[in-house]
Amino acid sequence: MSIKDRRERDLSRYYIKTYKELLKHVDSKLRSLRTPATARKTILLNKLKLAYRIIHDELGVIVSVLDVVDGMPEFFRELYRIYVGEDPDRTRQVFKAYMRIAKEIAQEYLDEIRRGSSDPVKVFREGLGRLLSLYRRKARIIGLVKKYVSEVARMPDVSGDYRVVISGVPQVGKSTLISKLTRAKPEIGSYPFTTRNIIVGHMVVGDIGRIVLIDSPGIIDTSLDEKNIIEKRAILAVKYLADHLLFVFDVNPSFYYSIEEQLRVYEVVRKLIGEKPVTLVVNKVDLVPGDILREMVELIESRTGLKPICISALLEINMDALRKVLVEAFMAYTQRPG
Repeated sequence: MSIKDRRERDLSRYYIKTYKELLKHVDSKLRSLRTPATARKTILLNKLKLAYRIIHDELGVIVSVLDVVDGMPEFFRELYRIYVGEDPDRTRQVFKAYMRIAKEIAQEYLDEIRRGSSDPVKVFREGLGRLLSLYRRKARIIGLVKKYVSEVARMPDVSGDYRVVISGVPQVGKSTLISKLTRAKPEIGSYPFTTRNIIVGHMVVGDIGRIVLIDSPGIIDTSLDEKNIIEKRAILAVKYLADHLLFVFDVNPSFYYSIEEQLRVYEVVRKLIGEKPVTLVVNKVDLVPGDILREMVELIESRTGLKPICISALLEINMDALRKVLVEAFMAYTQRPG
């Protein structure tokens, strides 16, 4: 994805006003509008036009945000459905309709003021009230969209051509692995709608593109039973984020988590990710006696059907072999039909 594409998908560029913020903004702008006292009809027309433009523009901001969301990868659209409760295109169509309705309301009351057949002040107040009510009626969903934008904007940049989700129980060295694979300090930010962080690094593969490495501590390495409904559903959305799973084991006999516990976590994550490519890694091999390492590698292979790559991320042992596997998987992904 180009820099231009990432910029166009940057939700942090947008600010959505709550109904209270909109009301305060409209009131401030209308109070600042000055016209000679003899031209009461003119000032009422100008105030109603101004109020319409402000409300129409604020509705337009929401539509613009939803245009962005609807063009983002499935992971972000699924997060939107989880939190807001409907498809982003459905919300967008509603607010587009509200923009059209706002225009019709404004035109109706502007024409009534111009005709002068009724009290212009009363007509103005009624027209302004109807315009504001469009925003007030959708205050709840506007608040949800605003929260969604805030949450996603705090998330590190996960845009790229091939996304590798790194998993494993805590303390297996996932963040060190990312920093060594990318040769850069990983970016840390929030995982939307949870209290957890997400760690992201990027591997540039020549002129072909970039591999995104994603570690989400506490997201898919602990029990879902410990999390609330929104957290659970947000975590399940990880399956849309991953093109590839990289699962990390630590087989040191003194490690807090036994190999059986680690294998159980692997099975859960494997089911969550679905039919995506999987690479297994045994990290910190420099700390494991050779005979134990061989025994653990054989056990992992027999239980998973996959032979793990043995590395030490910290000492950069066998890291080139791991990079090669990821790059080859990325190349195969880019050459898929369609």
